[in-house]
Amino acid sequence: MDLRAGGMTHGEIATVLGCDEKTLRKYYSRELHEGAILVQAEAIRVMMRKMRTGNMAATKQVLEMASLQNTPMKKPQAAEPKPEPLGKKALLEKGASEVPSGWGDLLGDGKPVN
Repeated sequence: MDLRAGGMTHGEIATVLGCDEKTLRKYYSRELHEGAILVQAEAIRVMMRKMRTGNMAATKQVLEMASLQNTPMKKPQAAEPKPEPLGKKALLEKGASEVPSGWGDLLGDGKPVN
């Protein structure tokens, strides 16, 4: 978690731990994907404990963080699901019900052709 929050890649972390990347992902997937958020949360908890003991530097830092963060920490958003593709019959029905643009080009100017 600490290494990922520090910016290391999965391959670098696997090298440090002496394991394969697949093994790393299998056993540490949460830490790899949410490492930075977990470390940030831990730092905030430590700062809050120091503030509660009367540490003025920690109190100032907590107040500064609170004024900068008007919204809660953002959680990664999942991608919206793609709409289900239409089948052949549905596509044909849709095409038959829509009037294509550019009919004027096909019909000409309305003058009889000699």
